Amino acid sequence: MVALDVIIPTGVIRHPLTGIGVYTLELIKALNALEDKTFGAIGCYDRGMLVDLDSILAEEIEDRQLDISAKQTITNFGRKALLRFPQLVRLLEPITNRPFKDLAEKSGFPLYHEPNFVARPYEGRSVVTIHDLSFIRFPNAHPEERVAASMYHLPRTVERVDQIITDSQVVADDLESLYPAARGKTTAIHLAANDDFHPRDDLEVQTVFDDFELSELGLESGNYVLYVGTIEPRKGVDRLLAAWKSVPEYVKRDFKLVICGSYGWGGSALLEEIEAEQDRGQIVYLGFVSPLLLPVLYAGAACFVYPSLYEGFGMPVLEAMQSGCPTITRGGTSMSEFAGEASWCVTSDHADDWSHALTTLLTDAAALQHYRQASLSKAAEFSWSRVARETISVYKTALSK
Repeated sequence: MVALDVIIPTGVIRHPLTGIGVYTLELIKALNALEDKTFGAIGCYDRGMLVDLDSILAEEIEDRQLDISAKQTITNFGRKALLRFPQLVRLLEPITNRPFKDLAEKSGFPLYHEPNFVARPYEGRSVVTIHDLSFIRFPNAHPEERVAASMYHLPRTVERVDQIITDSQVVADDLESLYPAARGKTTAIHLAANDDFHPRDDLEVQTVFDDFELSELGLESGNYVLYVGTIEPRKGVDRLLAAWKSVPEYVKRDFKLVICGSYGWGGSALLEEIEAEQDRGQIVYLGFVSPLLLPVLYAGAACFVYPSLYEGFGMPVLEAMQSGCPTITRGGTSMSEFAGEASWCVTSDHADDWSHALTTLLTDAAALQHYRQASLSKAAEFSWSRVARETISVYKTALSK
């Protein structure tokens, strides 16, 4: 049998990490940590060369700072401009893919795993992870050039790879219905949350809040509802704001709504509404939150609410569950697929239904305790070692073709 040597591009591992950066880093760590060494080596490819695996696994990458130099700014501008012209991208592909092609041929890896949607041409076997299809299902939630580029690259990727991984069965089914070439070679592998997310006692939460000066905002362990996610239309933030306005005043006297997340594309109107509500004292908006603070915010929340319309997986829900935080999320999505009955799933888009779920949980101690315990039990089923084992199974299938 061919050795399970795999080359994985790691350019997405840049801090602050995005979801795909977290996926790539945690997968490499988990593959490397498996006791059953069913593969020979992991080659980490970045900027035309193999990079030191040990430095990535030691998370020295966290020391990197975003250096937006003039050269990088020009490069980023050029990439965005190219995205508007898919046919030009096609003409330039032999040039842009040449460093990877040369290194792959020289290194001799039999398998290539692309963790970020678009797989390059490869002489050996290849696997790609397609995290979601939001650019198809919600094209108005993305810039036009991103949609155009994705619509150009995705069908070509689906055709050329040997196996496809998705983060949920929802996306796998969607992909196979849209692209017949994906049928029979797509596997859903649920993700995991890292060990930073776990229950914490009130004293630990309050100590961190004091360090980050959140106590001055009136935040204490157990006295707030939490939302974590990008501020953009697809995330259902408008529904959350409308629902919170409908929550009875006697509830809002005891609980605050805390919103964490950076401004996303198309989110300017939402951000204005959030800032207006904050000025009126109705919510607390923290913007982008430090990775040191985020796990503590989850652990200290009375409950977590995530009304996103569409996700490939919905990592914030699992992070909250693993932190022992009761969750409310949207039914019929990837979040309800993995959370099941451990989360209160709202199938309606009516603000009153979301308000009812919030009010019930916040005023019913037994319900809160039920979902807290259910969340912890369900979250225990997820681990990066499981993700690694299931990914290796996909690798073996790709190499057996």
